[in-house]
Amino acid sequence: TIILFTGDNGTPSRSIVRFEGGKYIRDPVYSVYNGRRVQGGKTQLTDSGTNVPLIATWKGQIQPGQVVDDLVDFSDFLPTLADLSGGQRPVGVTLDGQSFAPRLRGEKVPRRRWAYAEAGGKYWVRDQRYKLYDNGQFFDINNDPFEKNPLSSSKFTAAARTAHEQLNKALNQVASF
Repeated sequence: TIILFTGDNGTPSRSIVRFEGGKYIRDPVYSVYNGRRVQGGKTQLTDSGTNVPLIATWKGQIQPGQVVDDLVDFSDFLPTLADLSGGQRPVGVTLDGQSFAPRLRGEKVPRRRWAYAEAGGKYWVRDQRYKLYDNGQFFDINNDPFEKNPLSSSKFTAAARTAHEQLNKALNQVASF
């Protein structure tokens, strides 16, 4: 039996903690991510709203205590569950997702090159380090996790330029859906 646990978005920015004087009292909700205290960002496209844990347990298949930082997109679940169950994918239907079943089995497989998220008519594509929004804003998530300073194309490093080109192709691909 395999158990997969995840969420569809981050924690809320505030939560009701009590009712006092005829009003709901809401306190901020924080998580710790990579040693940083991060306020919840549910419904936002920042990492605080889209980067959620995926916990998998499968006795005899997954070694306990592993931590993997692969990108997984919700479109990956249908092909993954079809692969794990031996089921057939829909005939004549193109699926956007990629199966991560081999990764769950402990096989070394190529990482997903980019993931996609959307909310409120806006969307982005990202790789492990960079994120490109549909409005053209481009962020180095490793160095700017709260997305305060978009990168200017005039200051791209070679790595940023390559990532921007690849993510722009991906952005155009999802925009055509």
